[in-house]
Amino acid sequence: MTWNAHSGRLMEVRSLVIKFLKDLVSLSRRKAIRRKFATNMLKQLEFYDSAWNSAHARVFYELQRTDESWQELFKTLRCLCQRSETVLDVGCGPYELMSVRNDSTAVGVDLSKAALAMLRKGGFLGHVVQASSLELPFKQNSFDSVICNQMIEHLTTVEFVKQAIGEMRECQAT
Repeated sequence: MTWNAHSGRLMEVRSLVIKFLKDLVSLSRRKAIRRKFATNMLKQLEFYDSAWNSAHARVFYELQRTDESWQELFKTLRCLCQRSETVLDVGCGPYELMSVRNDSTAVGVDLSKAALAMLRKGGFLGHVVQASSLELPFKQNSFDSVICNQMIEHLTTVEFVKQAIGEMRECQAT
């Protein structure tokens, strides 16, 4: 083998090693992001389950049912969703979706089991799903309307906000 051929071969091996190392670093970053996501999700789950089981949550729930500004918001959301055959509410909480759309074509998603239990107990007729906004368990274009009110601000990083918005966009029919 000549020097040039040998040198060329070394360059190929070098570039393969560099590519492998970059892939390894990328994989490590993805694992770190997944680990961060899982830790964050568990903390949020514990927090919201305990929050919705508190007396404060019951006061907030009653406020949503009676306060004029909340009722105006629900009226607006009802208008936006009235022409939709199917509606998904991400981060639905225990009451809002029932005020916007209370029929079998509505689906409420919340991380908190307690919030979903309160929604059911309140008489919600649609479907409830315990899931994270970062990994919605629905096929693309599954819903005519996707709403999300008072949930995004609870996500802890910009990456999570972008991911949640991306998940919601995938669920909404174009």
